Amino acid sequence: MEKNIDKDLIIEGWDNYKLLYDGDWKQMGCYPEDGCNNPTVIGRERAFSLLQGLYEKLEPFKESIVSTYEAKKNDNQCFLLYNDGWIECAYFIIREYEKQFQLEDMANKGQKLHDGEGVPLMGDNARSKNIKTVKCKTLDDCLTDEIKNAEYGIEIFKWTIENLLMEITPNGIIWKGTHELYGFFVDKVSETLDIRGSNDRIPWRKFRFVLNHEKMLATAKQKVQDYKNNGENEPEGFREIMRLLIHLK
Repeated sequence: MEKNIDKDLIIEGWDNYKLLYDGDWKQMGCYPEDGCNNPTVIGRERAFSLLQGLYEKLEPFKESIVSTYEAKKNDNQCFLLYNDGWIECAYFIIREYEKQFQLEDMANKGQKLHDGEGVPLMGDNARSKNIKTVKCKTLDDCLTDEIKNAEYGIEIFKWTIENLLMEITPNGIIWKGTHELYGFFVDKVSETLDIRGSNDRIPWRKFRFVLNHEKMLATAKQKVQDYKNNGENEPEGFREIMRLLIHLK
């Protein structure tokens, strides 16, 4: 079983699902003014799509995962100590998908399924008349209100799409450039759009609507650190971004 499962993908996938489904502030103890997001319809749409993909990878091994989890749980074993943290995440993915599948079935029967703020409880297959689902079909659908409302926000992201650095997919925006260039982009664009806090730190969380943000984050942050503090050069492709931002100003 273990040879056929990407353990890191499962652990990271579960973490990302919870962030999309619950919103940053519930998971990380921060608030919208700090750049964290409450749960949103689009966030839960994306969360369900992610969960479905993870479940499909685990489904052939479902019985083995559940029995292994139950055995270790009953023995009071520490999953992370035994390098089996992925089993716990895999078990949660299976149970969460089954719960959401049941909710979806209830929605299809016309039952009202949303939390206290009207955010749907499940994802993109919900068709209840009480649930408004949103697809990321246009740039306007994909961007956060803060970026859309900032001067030059829409223009900048249109430029990245036209220059093949970003692409709109049914589930959201993806970055197609290098991870290093993404770091430079977030650094300079957040400055240009004036969406940094009073401490002037780079608001990485405000760019989490980019679907592959988490995957690129560590490399992106390191590159910014390198060219700002360690005397290294900016990443390849930075001049084109700078020309755009200078032109806008």
